[in-house]
Amino acid sequence: MIEGLKFDISSAELKELLDFKWKSHATKAEQYRTQIANLQDAQEAGTFSNDPTFQLKGSLKAHEKNATYFKLLADKVVPDETYRLAEHEYQRVTNIEGY
Repeated sequence: MIEGLKFDISSAELKELLDFKWKSHATKAEQYRTQIANLQDAQEAGTFSNDPTFQLKGSLKAHEKNATYFKLLADKVVPDETYRLAEHEYQRVTNIEGY
């Protein structure tokens, strides 16, 4: 009897998915870093009365954290193995449901 959804995935495919995830988050973090720098320049010029970078800094931190997490996982994949992932694990490493 099989309980729940399980997905068998090769280590090569898992590594590819994890590499994509961490690189995507690293790219997003760099985009936020650039936006923050540009807004800080404008803020120093006196364009804003409040801190427009506050929310961007939170997004930057989240993407940096996720990039680090997925890179760590990608670096730990054992070659030539099959990984059995639960549904929530599979969703986490793919682009399903906004992960």
